[in-house]
Amino acid sequence: NHGLSINNRIDTFPSTIVSRELGTKCGQDEVPTLLLKAHYRLSTGQTGGLELFLPEMSPTIAENLIKEGAINHIALRVRSRESIHAIHSELQKVGYPLPDFMKGQPMENPFDKVLLLYVDLPQGRIEFKHDGLLAEQLSP
Repeated sequence: NHGLSINNRIDTFPSTIVSRELGTKCGQDEVPTLLLKAHYRLSTGQTGGLELFLPEMSPTIAENLIKEGAINHIALRVRSRESIHAIHSELQKVGYPLPDFMKGQPMENPFDKVLLLYVDLPQGRIEFKHDGLLAEQLSP
């Protein structure tokens, strides 16, 4: 049995990172975006999460961005904030720049203590992320 246990609450707060990326795609600084976040733990001890972004934009524009694959990515969680900076350094050494909206640096959402960076590869986007709030919630 691989039972699923979801935290007793779903966190909601403003997105600071996706709002900037969507703004860049829409020709403005930011698109206000609400982030809903739930984390789970399997009975095997494995953890995962689900994030849902709700931007304040017309449904037609949102649908077009979804069709284009905007903000689609695979997320890999790292164990420490320092790992994000080390990955960033290594990516720079091999010539992989961060997306323009990140302005050359990892980004942080202070609401959920996430520090992340994206790298765009020909096969798609990868997110490297340290989730400080999740680390606090899952610590024994």
